[in-house]
Amino acid sequence: MSDLEQKKLFSIQPVPGKGNGVIATSAIAKGTRIHAESPIITLPTFDEARNAPALNELVLKQLRSLTRDQQRHFFSLRNIHGMSLPIPLGIVETNALAFGPGGEGGVFLTASQFNHDCLPSARSNWNVKLGMMAIHALCDIEAGQEITITYINLETRAERQRILQDGFHFTCVCKICTLPQEMIDELDTIILEIKEIDKFLKENNMPLEIGLRLAYRQRYLIESSCLDMAHAPDTYKFAAKMAAVYKDYARAKVFSERQLAIDMDEYGPDHPEALTQQDMDGYLGSLLEKHYGPLIPYHFRLNDLENWLWMQHLPEEHEGETGEVASEGTADEISHDCSSHNEMGFDVEAVG
Repeated sequence: MSDLEQKKLFSIQPVPGKGNGVIATSAIAKGTRIHAESPIITLPTFDEARNAPALNELVLKQLRSLTRDQQRHFFSLRNIHGMSLPIPLGIVETNALAFGPGGEGGVFLTASQFNHDCLPSARSNWNVKLGMMAIHALCDIEAGQEITITYINLETRAERQRILQDGFHFTCVCKICTLPQEMIDELDTIILEIKEIDKFLKENNMPLEIGLRLAYRQRYLIESSCLDMAHAPDTYKFAAKMAAVYKDYARAKVFSERQLAIDMDEYGPDHPEALTQQDMDGYLGSLLEKHYGPLIPYHFRLNDLENWLWMQHLPEEHEGETGEVASEGTADEISHDCSSHNEMGFDVEAVG
């Protein structure tokens, strides 16, 4: 039993239709590190060494080095492959979680038992600094609630089901996968638009105002559909980088602060992703102090601040007050090839 289980944050319990699962035994606040664990079995890149006998021998070699208690725990894990694979390899293929930039995988005695949900309550991330899989709460979790993670990125329902069937041999029956068909179709349309905007923003250069209005649309779709817990694109991070390119350090700083808050919750303060964002946030703060440019208009009402931030239309009393792009970052410094805008179905004038 792990230290976190001893603190009564969670326990492993049977979950109807899922085998075992992780159940909160006390209230867990958003951003809490629920669990951190090193793998007991590691695998090479998933695309390599698919030779079953060789891979099984690699697993057996590592199993021999485990304690008897760890071995017993390993063989108690679920095996969805039956006799189609050697039992150790079947357990590994069922329970391995990917980690690392090279797509390495590993089996974790506890982390591997967190079940999937397309709108999970927690997020798993490999913390290379710790050499552990860390799991953080994406929202407040009540005692008695199953703690879930997602095994996949943001996709339409049909694509999610295909990936989960092919890779994990189950059909997801989570909240958004069992909506009425009309609502599934509507959510799929939203997901496709989020992904199209993400692709367009990454592949095209454009004036800051157009980019931020598209980013605003993307963030609105994510938040209004509660998809921010489903491995959705990092809109704030992209918006911060784009504003910084135009030397609009005020907007870049606000976007960076928002991304940092998300990273602290989802990754933890010791994760390289959060540390990198923290360094970027500090750097943008120093640039804002050194260079002439727009100030952050914290005196605006909340709605007006949001309109300023995303370059939406401001009420007349604030027009010209602040928020203009700094003169050093002119549109001429960036290519404005937006010819594919209409082909993607985005109306520049209507965005926002």
